[in-house]
Amino acid sequence: MRRRLRLGGTRDGSQNKRMHFGGSKECARFLTVAWLAAMLPLAAATFSNGSFENNTGGACSPTTGTIELVAGSTCLAAWSVTFGNVDYIGGLPWTGQDGSSSIDMDGSTKGAIAQTFDTVNGQTYIVTFWLAGNPGGAPAVKSLQVGAGASTQTYLFDSTGYSATNMGWAQETFNFTANSASSTLTFASVDTGCEYCPWGPVIDNVSVSAETSSAPEPASLTMFLIACVGLALFRRMPAKTRRTA
Repeated sequence: MRRRLRLGGTRDGSQNKRMHFGGSKECARFLTVAWLAAMLPLAAATFSNGSFENNTGGACSPTTGTIELVAGSTCLAAWSVTFGNVDYIGGLPWTGQDGSSSIDMDGSTKGAIAQTFDTVNGQTYIVTFWLAGNPGGAPAVKSLQVGAGASTQTYLFDSTGYSATNMGWAQETFNFTANSASSTLTFASVDTGCEYCPWGPVIDNVSVSAETSSAPEPASLTMFLIACVGLALFRRMPAKTRRTA
């Protein structure tokens, strides 16, 4: 008992110091977890084949032409056709914005494609893609809907004056906040005025990145962690030593 009192002062003082140090340890643990959580979103999500160059081969390869992919098709690596049908363009009648391939979101009818990939719950992501329109026919103004998490947004592209040799590719962005450990990104044609027209919005070069500003900065968290550990060590010092320090 006397040894315990020498090390910790009074019984109450010893208990208080253990309690304070325990709180500091909890602080350190929390900051460590927060630092790791901040680092995770900085790693690239497992999103792939944003330029549609990869497919399962054989009948799924458009080579230098066009093939129609129907609902349920998994010809596109990492993507699936979830509604209607789309045209997989392999270089003709136009060349993609990045590489040779692109997707016309209208096959013989309006279609949709989707990809599911890893995300961090609560993290904001930025989707970047390039948009054009099949210049072959109506409607002149193509309509595309993009969705992920709880967010959706519609994009318009006026194909007037463009051609297969001058598609007028325009870069677009879409932001969403993940609400689970995985998210599904969907592109869908929402063309109006022509239910079965095969000339839809065209997409290529899709990429996904984490918005770093939505996560705590690792450097700041590291500083807090060091301060927290220092406070814990200070509180662990005997009272006499602290008074003379």
